[in-house]
Amino acid sequence: MVAHPRFLFRLLLPILALTLLAAACGSDDDDAADASDSASASASASASASEPAEEDTTTTTEAMEESAYPLTLPQQLGELTLEEAPETLVALDLWSLDFLTELGIVPAESFTFSPAPGWLSGGAMDGVEPTTLEGDLSIEAVAAAQPDLILDVSGFFTAFAPETGQTLQGVAPTLSPPSDGLADTWKARFRHIGEALDRSEDVEGIIAETEAAIAAVGDTFPNIPGAAVTFARFNEAQGTIDIIIDDSDFTRAFMNDELGMVTPPAQIAAFDDGSIGEPFGGALNLSLEQLALVGEDAEAVLMFVAGNPETLTENSLWQSLDVVQDDKVIFLDLDTTLAVRTPSPRAINFLIEEVFPQLDAAIGGDGASAGAGEAANVLEAGAAGGSTLIGNFSSFSPDFQAAVTGPGPVTAFLPSDAGLTTADPAVVGALQSDFALLDIVLQYHAVPEALTAEEIIAAGSIPTLLGEDITVTVDGDVVILNDGQATVSAADLMAPNGIAHVIEGVLLPSAALEQLGLG
Repeated sequence: MVAHPRFLFRLLLPILALTLLAAACGSDDDDAADASDSASASASASASASEPAEEDTTTTTEAMEESAYPLTLPQQLGELTLEEAPETLVALDLWSLDFLTELGIVPAESFTFSPAPGWLSGGAMDGVEPTTLEGDLSIEAVAAAQPDLILDVSGFFTAFAPETGQTLQGVAPTLSPPSDGLADTWKARFRHIGEALDRSEDVEGIIAETEAAIAAVGDTFPNIPGAAVTFARFNEAQGTIDIIIDDSDFTRAFMNDELGMVTPPAQIAAFDDGSIGEPFGGALNLSLEQLALVGEDAEAVLMFVAGNPETLTENSLWQSLDVVQDDKVIFLDLDTTLAVRTPSPRAINFLIEEVFPQLDAAIGGDGASAGAGEAANVLEAGAAGGSTLIGNFSSFSPDFQAAVTGPGPVTAFLPSDAGLTTADPAVVGALQSDFALLDIVLQYHAVPEALTAEEIIAAGSIPTLLGEDITVTVDGDVVILNDGQATVSAADLMAPNGIAHVIEGVLLPSAALEQLGLG
């Protein structure tokens, strides 16, 4: 087993230690190369270029007459030579997996640090779940797939862990970031994969379509271009906030250079003169006493919370900020954070549909909630009550996911983010590692009828999707489930397919209690 170092994107649910990247120089050159490449390629990209081409001999050398192979690619880990077209692929990161999905390719094995985000669905990976890592990568598991190409264009195991990268190269040719794991744009990484797989023409077509969607953002959401927007992460365990400042970091480059946003001027000044917070790479680490900088000169804030959101939202200084009082803060769940942090064609389309309406409304002065729209289902309704993380687990239980996102009627008891992060670590660890156990626990949180809090209290016992009942008691104003396993913190959150109730805690059926030794 090779331990993965504590770099960016260490997504260990439910604690969600998503570390903001330290920025590195060089993105200007990368972006210039992207612009040049795109300009030369877009003229030849057809409208149907996102469909896999029957034959494409585009390579990194000019005028190859037949096969693209053998080929040699420059990259951060050192030159990569492929003697023939790779057929068995292993993806070690979300970006690589996402780009392969865009090309209609299902790798023999794939690894991510959290369940695959919802925006990855609808493509080649439908019904194929990647292996969720919990901090370690097994070289033996990679080798067992017998790959002839390993992909790691995010650089988790190559750019940021060159010794691991060298070990992986001993297993099979390994694709690392094209030049800089911290600064390479999503387009540069996608093109790198396209070159390695002799699919450059397809890649250019997909990029052209995505660039067209980005170019139309200003027409649909006129408040976004030029707006000063903060991108931040609250670290509840450390009591700190990280904000990305410098657009040498690929997230800020995406927001600023592609979407037309700007970094709030006060944040740039603090970063440059060192007057507030601790700079690291292209980001700034703030204490809670310094969090006013998050809202200074900002027209909106995109905030990801790692931990209990109430630790932030109940902070008196936070509550005093103009951006908070004016409803200009958009709290991001894991899927949305990944979409901003690892932009790709699918992720960008997801942001345009799900986040930009709120962002445009917040910047325009209408408030972020004005752009949120009606919840599509009980899973989305639960997010309004503080349950944004449970959706990241739902794909591991097809019955639960079908119930909470389908036509209904359904009642969903959804653990709050705080409830997940404060649950018994042994229970949470077991649910993360045993997907069969997770499946039955999730089914125990859904009821195949729509019940209000009043109806739940009157019933006293409710049959769940799993077939085992949940018991309900009341102590004053507190609704208690299963003799104290959880309490209801937000009730009667309505959706077209049913009703969501957010709970503090995790409900465990008898089978789970027995397996966990808690029965």
